[in-house]
Amino acid sequence: MLGEKIRAYRKDAKKTLNQIADATGLSTGYLSQLENNHVDPSLSALRKIAAALNLPVYLLMEDSSNEDYVTRKKNRVVMTFPDSPISFEVVSTLPNKTIIPSAMIMYFTQKSHSFDTDRFLIHDSDEIVLIEKGELTLYYGSNTIVLHAGDSALIPRNTPHRYHNHTDEITSGYVVTAPCTLPRNI
Repeated sequence: MLGEKIRAYRKDAKKTLNQIADATGLSTGYLSQLENNHVDPSLSALRKIAAALNLPVYLLMEDSSNEDYVTRKKNRVVMTFPDSPISFEVVSTLPNKTIIPSAMIMYFTQKSHSFDTDRFLIHDSDEIVLIEKGELTLYYGSNTIVLHAGDSALIPRNTPHRYHNHTDEITSGYVVTAPCTLPRNI
């Protein structure tokens, strides 16, 4: 309930009822009643409390469950493209009514002897690639590097890049982008 949520955020912030009362102009008695779900706050009171806790007000107003923050394997979004040798599964939580993540994690597999795209890609986010199995040649900017299982690389935002699986085996791994943006061809 709302009162327990406010109390949890207040305790996480290591603030007392008196400190919140001083910061908001609300009485400690009112705040105590609020945290014990004896009264319903006005929007104005919620705004003041959120500001005192340095939180966006929507975090206090939302009715979320832990499932909003969990991506079950069976529910992962799979992205494949026609005639493309690479496929992605979105491992991280996608934007929903509760959260807009600032990063995205995807699991990928890439067929042998293939490039991920016909042209270099660019996007307005940093990208980290981690090879789980196999090898991959990474072309980014003016650099070329071979990544082996367990290796990772950072591709800075707005850096043209593409992947080449130069082996006879499928390569798999993880890609993290932050913030979440879609790539574009150049």
